Amino acid sequence: TGVMAADDMTKAALVDEMGEHTRRVLYKGETMLYNPRCIMITELGTLVNAHDLEFFSLLSDLFDNKEVPHRSRRRGHNSGKAIDLPNPSVNIIAGTQPAFLGDLLPDAAWQQGFTARFLMIYAPGAPAADMFAEREDQSHLQAELVKGLQVRSKLLGEFRISEEAKDIIRLWMSGGLKPVPDH
Repeated sequence: TGVMAADDMTKAALVDEMGEHTRRVLYKGETMLYNPRCIMITELGTLVNAHDLEFFSLLSDLFDNKEVPHRSRRRGHNSGKAIDLPNPSVNIIAGTQPAFLGDLLPDAAWQQGFTARFLMIYAPGAPAADMFAEREDQSHLQAELVKGLQVRSKLLGEFRISEEAKDIIRLWMSGGLKPVPDH
């Protein structure tokens, strides 16, 4: 569908790739332009170099789904013309280890809001498994995940939170946001 991005690229390459994949959709009688990218990688360090605050800032900016186009201009590229990304949207599904994440992200990245855009899922230990056992082929799981993301990429309109969901979130917040990670 043109939504999946490369898993190893520079900041400039990400902007270029998004600029090459502008989508047009008819919404409420108007043509809407947007530039979505979904990046699925097994290791976050493949995408982002350690301490690359410029790239972290760009990812934060693009993640915010602003209505104002993102504008990029680089000397000697695109004949010096700006690249406009209307309605940019970046989503990343990535794996990493907590210790590596601590090394990858400088203190400023934690403070600038980049990590506020994370949904972190942490498993405290490895599953008990026989490393010599025959394993069932589970490659279909990635295909199912991609298919689900492709379906969701076609959703349009305002996102609304149901009253039931609001009540659940309020209850969780009033209970201290448990379980709170302790690592």
